[in-house]
Amino acid sequence: VAFSTSDDAYETQRLRSLDEKMSFLSRGGWVSFIQKYFFAAVIGSDDFIYNYFAEPGNAGIYSMGYTVEKGDADNLVYSHSHRVFIGPKIRKDLEKRAPNLELSIDMGWFWFVSQPMVKVLDWINGYVGNWGVSIVVFTLLLKVLLFPITAKGFLAMGNMRKVMPKMNELKERYANDKQKLSRELLLMYK
Repeated sequence: VAFSTSDDAYETQRLRSLDEKMSFLSRGGWVSFIQKYFFAAVIGSDDFIYNYFAEPGNAGIYSMGYTVEKGDADNLVYSHSHRVFIGPKIRKDLEKRAPNLELSIDMGWFWFVSQPMVKVLDWINGYVGNWGVSIVVFTLLLKVLLFPITAKGFLAMGNMRKVMPKMNELKERYANDKQKLSRELLLMYK
């Protein structure tokens, strides 16, 4: 289960470890059950104060939802509409629905690298219109951007290949004297 409140943009808890009812008061926000690629969310608005909750039920069935506080309304009768999202985790769709909803997409440990990459890939797909071709174009773009680093690596490997016969000769010559071999190798590297 995941919560987004005015205090915390994104907080998750595994359902298996949910022993008692969890609840958060917030103006706006949402609560959702999350799977790897799909999820269901109940989304609040900024007009009311919500008490978002998730709780364990009987036989491994869990429930989530919210109750609505009256907030700033002066009379006792007021209307409230509910918003629910059930579907796949598609970043640009989630960004349109509610704040912080796209945080439900697990980018892993390197989220700070993954998020810009996904935005660039999505931008390329906007022009190309095919995810397979977009991935190929993105890969080529990465190759071009990283070419200077790759070229230096290939250059270093080429230089090592040139020096390898001399290294082998030194290893044969000083096979019994490890200190002398180390000194000679250092001189050769210089």
